[in-house]
Amino acid sequence: MKPFVPALIAALACPIVASAQPAPDHLKCYKVKDSQPKAAYTADLEGLTVEPGCLIKVPGNLLCVETTKSTVPPPPPGGGDASVPAGRFLCYKVKCPKAVLAPVQWQDQFGARVLTPKVAKMLCAPEIVPATTTTTAAAPTTTSTDAETTSTTTTLTPTTTSTVLTETTTSSTTTTIPLVCEPATADCDGDAGTGCECAGNLCCAGACEPPHTNGLGQSFDSCEALGTPGVEATYSLSLATSARAAWPSPGSDSSGDCGSGGNASACIARATGTSCAVWCYTKSLAGYVHLNAASTTCSCPTAGVDPQWQ
Repeated sequence: MKPFVPALIAALACPIVASAQPAPDHLKCYKVKDSQPKAAYTADLEGLTVEPGCLIKVPGNLLCVETTKSTVPPPPPGGGDASVPAGRFLCYKVKCPKAVLAPVQWQDQFGARVLTPKVAKMLCAPEIVPATTTTTAAAPTTTSTDAETTSTTTTLTPTTTSTVLTETTTSSTTTTIPLVCEPATADCDGDAGTGCECAGNLCCAGACEPPHTNGLGQSFDSCEALGTPGVEATYSLSLATSARAAWPSPGSDSSGDCGSGGNASACIARATGTSCAVWCYTKSLAGYVHLNAASTTCSCPTAGVDPQWQ
């Protein structure tokens, strides 16, 4: 996932108005840590096209605030900016079903060009600004006659206008659901702002699992530490069994030794109809695997020559 660009220019559809003072019509965005509890929502979103069933992940992770832009050498080729304050937005990660998006003709102060949209990444919600309170008072009146002066005092009664803020979402389902990760990814730090930050299907004490590989091109899941080839203490039978299970070729599994006497390495194997692979996990051959792709003969690996597995 490509990083979100940390600074955005507000795309406001307003006429260009000359102004002596630059207006805060741009957005400057900051990465933030949001204290809102972790949650997820589904919503039907419009934009470049209608995208139903989008997943919105809370809390937010990008705060965009209005800013001015001045002293820009060299002058941008696209001319002046808009002149309407941009406001403030908090942006949330969003994931929508794959859709076909047409190219977009674009022009701003940095020039005219064609944009090629790919996928929706962020949904930015505007800040809800509390309503202001106004007080209205009547002025006192004084009436005069020839005989006497009569004063009439009007008591000032403040009138307070309160506005109840109601957030309205169109065509949305506000069902809270857990954060959903793609296969072979996991959310291990509990921070929805970082999304599914780990590769693999397991979380190990709140951290990503080690990147285990079986030496034949496949990865496998385990919270055991990565082994160091040739160091017996860093390997185990369970780790070797997981490495073998990750090999997609079906066959007959077995176990045995490579070598003889006290230096023999314990190994496990799988023989298919056309080949055999052997993974060793003790002694000097710990962490090495040999694949005989020419026949079903199971041959021992050679340290420093054959592929390593961890």
